[in-house]
Amino acid sequence: MTLDVHQLSLAVGARILVQPTSWTIGPKECWAILGPNGAGKTMLLHALAGIDLAHAGEVRLGGVNIQTWQRRDLAQRIGLLLQDESPEYWGTVQDYVALARLPHRGRYAKDAAENDPSVTASLAALRLTDLASRRFRTLSGGERQRARIAQLLAQTPEILLLDEPLNHLDLAQEIHVMTLLAAHTAHGGSVVCTLHDPVYALRYCSHALMMYDAGRLELGPVTQVVTRSAVEQLYGCRLDWPGLDADFGPHFR
Repeated sequence: MTLDVHQLSLAVGARILVQPTSWTIGPKECWAILGPNGAGKTMLLHALAGIDLAHAGEVRLGGVNIQTWQRRDLAQRIGLLLQDESPEYWGTVQDYVALARLPHRGRYAKDAAENDPSVTASLAALRLTDLASRRFRTLSGGERQRARIAQLLAQTPEILLLDEPLNHLDLAQEIHVMTLLAAHTAHGGSVVCTLHDPVYALRYCSHALMMYDAGRLELGPVTQVVTRSAVEQLYGCRLDWPGLDADFGPHFR
């Protein structure tokens, strides 16, 4: 299923965050959204999910305006990882991840969602099986982030929208999560994620969207969009970038 963006523009008051832009997010595509703090990455991601109204234009899922979809039907197709969430959930990690099955089973389903194979598989994928019986609120920041991503995967949507999925993760977990997202696209799904590291975009994503001042966007295949000069302009810093080195990538100077 495709997510089509048609002449979408976003603004906060008089400030333009996204000039009218159209593009399509298709199956087997992983999009990285890059931009400095305050560029509007989160607002754009929310617009793609249908929870933030665009200033103009529309987002279409399967050719239908996303605002007209029933929320339960939409949740079966699109999953959204918010940037922040209250840690005050008192249930176990397994219970927390199992909440993702509500769009498929309903609130009062007799068969326990925590026994759903998708929940078990997602816990294993995020290396949380041994923590399944822990109280969610007792987890570290990184463990909690992995549980949130596990919940997203347990929802089994075709399209994953993730706002800074690498928050709080150590290096090994960052690489593991990006590998999982790449695997989702390899199996026919779609991914859109906001990132701060252009190296991860180049290594794991097929496409990129870079958000500049005044709502200007540059988007397309990642190797054409994420270049040294483009990244320097985007973030206002100088880089040593002798090519995408397998061990180091670009270096700030």
